Amino acid sequence: MKKLIIIAIILPLTIFATSVVFVLAKSALLPKPKPESQLLTRYKEQVRLRETSPKVVVPETKYNFGIMDPLTMGEHTFVVRNEGKAPLELELGSTTCKCTFGKLEDSSILPGEAGEVTLNWNTGRKHPYYAHAAQIRTNDPKQRSIHLSVEGLVKVQLGFEPSTIVMPHVEPESTPVAETILFSQAWNSFEITDITSSLKGIRWELQPLEKTWLTNHQAKFGRRLLVTLPADMPQGHFHHQLTLHVLRDGAHREETFDLPLQGKVLRRLSAYGPAVTSDGGLDLGSTNVGTPLLTHVLLKVRDSERDLNVTDIRVTPEFVNVSIEPAPNSKGKGLYVMKVEVPDTSPIGSHTGSRQGNLSVIIDHPRIPNLDLKLNFIVSPR
Repeated sequence: MKKLIIIAIILPLTIFATSVVFVLAKSALLPKPKPESQLLTRYKEQVRLRETSPKVVVPETKYNFGIMDPLTMGEHTFVVRNEGKAPLELELGSTTCKCTFGKLEDSSILPGEAGEVTLNWNTGRKHPYYAHAAQIRTNDPKQRSIHLSVEGLVKVQLGFEPSTIVMPHVEPESTPVAETILFSQAWNSFEITDITSSLKGIRWELQPLEKTWLTNHQAKFGRRLLVTLPADMPQGHFHHQLTLHVLRDGAHREETFDLPLQGKVLRRLSAYGPAVTSDGGLDLGSTNVGTPLLTHVLLKVRDSERDLNVTDIRVTPEFVNVSIEPAPNSKGKGLYVMKVEVPDTSPIGSHTGSRQGNLSVIIDHPRIPNLDLKLNFIVSPR
């Protein structure tokens, strides 16, 4: 009797185990579902965002105010629309300068509605072209910020044409005259009461300006300024500032405006030629042993006393020959020809870099110093 009970219990268990194994084996044979593609995932995310996010739309992001007076406040309102499905949040961000600032009429815009952002600015007086911008931050996931800008022209209070007086070739002991035009697009008239400068001995003069020039430059008033340099300026580059003291029409206090003045006073003795280098030397080139190397250099004297009294010429290396003679048909013009020769008997060597030669021309002149030049050349084997 006990054996029958054991057999009866074992048989159902065997059948159940067999069924489980069959079901598991069958499920293992079934194809597994493919993972969702990245493209489909992105598409679903885009759909979700469109249905749950705001969308900022700004029909106009740049405003040109045309032309305004200097030191004037301006204002413009930009429209911001929300074409999304959730409220659009706006927050003021940075501006490109302190003269521009924004104001939000509505920091939150409901779907389907519009708000306003107002920009205020001060045109200043320094630049004829004005351009600045402000940033507005948003909660639109596709456009986290918008940039609103204003631009336009600012009438010139006092302008200079050209804006810098440049005199690049000033002869020694000369008194050259340069000019610039002073004009105003904002003032009906002005008066220059004084001009001061770090350059002592400068002279200035004002002359009337042609009406055609004023019309072409949309100017109300102008003057031609003539500037004369003193005769005792040292040689070399110069940089100075002219400070104009200006009294405009109807004003009781002067204003000051700076005008740059720059240029170069040429040397009293200058060397010219293809071999002359920018660092004050002579690049004679290269030659072979047994072949001479001859270079011509033009010397020009810029002085009331144009005779170049050469008392001595010192050269290293000593085998280099140097002579100086007046240029043909140049009597009284201060022109001389210097011949520098590397003779055919010169030894092999590289006279460059730290081994370069030196040429010193000793001059007896009340205002012209000695002439010192570095020599660079190479003598190679045949």
